[in-house]
Amino acid sequence: MDRVETMIRLKDIDAEIKALIDEKKRLQAHAVAQGWAKLKVHLRWNTPTLDWWKEQHPRSWEKYCTQKPVERFTPEKV
Repeated sequence: MDRVETMIRLKDIDAEIKALIDEKKRLQAHAVAQGWAKLKVHLRWNTPTLDWWKEQHPRSWEKYCTQKPVERFTPEKV
């Protein structure tokens, strides 16, 4: 496989992945609308890189940690 064929194949794979992600989002929305699943909110911690931060500012790392709510698709148990 030469350079051009490789680049074309990579572009095709990217398009397939995008189509599958779009389909997944549509199916998840449909499942939520039908009551078969829920979007549950979870808190995610966003933190600076711990190793670097402890090296640069060892006593202040925790004050830069933040929480962000994230929705996760959760199927209902049957």
